[in-house]
Amino acid sequence: ASQEAAAPSASTPRSAARSVTRLSRQVFASAPAPKIPNSEAEAIAELEATLAKGGIRLPRRADLLLQSQAVGRARRGDNGIKSVEDLRSEMMQEACRLDFISGVLVRRTDLVQAHLYVQVQGERRRLVQREEVGVQSGVCRVLMSPLMDSIRLEEDWAAALRRAFHAKAGLHPDQQSMMLSFDRSACKSSEFEQAAQEYGGLRTVGMLYQVVVTLHMQRDDKRVEGRLGLPNGSDFAVMERREGRPYQLHVWTWKSCEDERLALIEEFKEYLAARSVDVEKFGQGTMKSLNQFYTEVKENGESSLLEVPKAGGGTELLRSLALVEVRVLVNTHNKNFILKSTEQYLDDGRRRKVSQIVVHKLRGGESPEGAWGKALNKRL
Repeated sequence: ASQEAAAPSASTPRSAARSVTRLSRQVFASAPAPKIPNSEAEAIAELEATLAKGGIRLPRRADLLLQSQAVGRARRGDNGIKSVEDLRSEMMQEACRLDFISGVLVRRTDLVQAHLYVQVQGERRRLVQREEVGVQSGVCRVLMSPLMDSIRLEEDWAAALRRAFHAKAGLHPDQQSMMLSFDRSACKSSEFEQAAQEYGGLRTVGMLYQVVVTLHMQRDDKRVEGRLGLPNGSDFAVMERREGRPYQLHVWTWKSCEDERLALIEEFKEYLAARSVDVEKFGQGTMKSLNQFYTEVKENGESSLLEVPKAGGGTELLRSLALVEVRVLVNTHNKNFILKSTEQYLDDGRRRKVSQIVVHKLRGGESPEGAWGKALNKRL
C-alpha cells in the first residue's frame, strides 16, 4: 500500500502497466481516451526515436483506433501492422529486445511453435490460428499458422508453450496436463531471421522451437467437450485478457492436412528431380509410388536421404536406413520352413511379386531388440 501511495518514478514499469489498463478499460466503455502519463509518453517517444534510427516507423495505438473507427469495421490488410505500444509491451515483458548490429536495428526474440494434430471423422487435421483481432484497434491479422508465442527471459520453451495454450487457446494448465503431452527430446530448434511485417519490416532474429503436441482424446471423451472446438473439430475463438494491454481475440480452425501434404509432396518431388532422380519412374511397374516414398522419408522417418560424392565429380542421393529382419521358422513333418511373403498389393491396386521374409524399417530412436514384435504385428 505504501508503494501504491508513493509517487511513481519515470521508469516504473508497474505504473506504466496501470496506465495502459486504465486506457483499455475506458476504450471498452466508449469513453474518450485519457491522456498518456508523461513517464509513458517519454518511453514511447524514446522507442520511436530508436526505431527511426533503424528506418522503422510504427503507428501509435490511438491512430490505429481512429482509423478503425473511420472505416467502421475490422480492417484487414496493412499486414496487420502493430503499434509502437505493442512493441514496448513486448519489451517490458522481456519477450524481445532491440539491438544495433553493424548499424542495423535488430529485434531479438525466441519463439515456440506447437503442431497439434487430431483425427476428426476419419480426416487428419491440424490446429491453426486463422485470425488475430485487436479488440481496441479493430485490426484483423490473417495468420493461418500454428500456435506460436514468444519465450520470455526467465521461461524455457515448455513454460512458454503452456502459457500460450492457456492465454490464446483457452486451455487451463490443469486441462493441459490431462489432454496434452509433448516429448522434450523431440523438440526441433533452429535459428531464424525474417522481416517482421507486423512491425514494419523490422529485422527479427532468434531461435525457433517446434514441438509436436499429442492430444489424448478417445471417442465420446467428456474431457474435451467444448474445448479446442472438439470433438467435432469446429472453429472456436478465445478472448485473451492481457493485463495492461488491449484484449485480443484469437480465432482458431482445424485445417485439413491433405492440401498441405500434397504441396509438401510436390516440393519433395522437385527436390528429387533437382538431384537427378527420375521421378517419373515412381509408381510404375513394381516400383513404389512417390506418396509411399514421401511417407517413408518425411512422415515415418524410416529412412533418410544423404548427398554423397559421386565418381567423376558432383553428388548423388543415397537412401540410408536400418532394417530388422525377422526369420519365422517352423519344423513340421520333419522339415524346416521359413515364412516368406510372395506378393504384395500396393495402395493403388498394383501387385508386386516378391520373395521376402518379415522386414521392419527402424524409425529414429527405435531399438532393434524391441522392433521384432512390432514387425510381426504389422505384417501378420
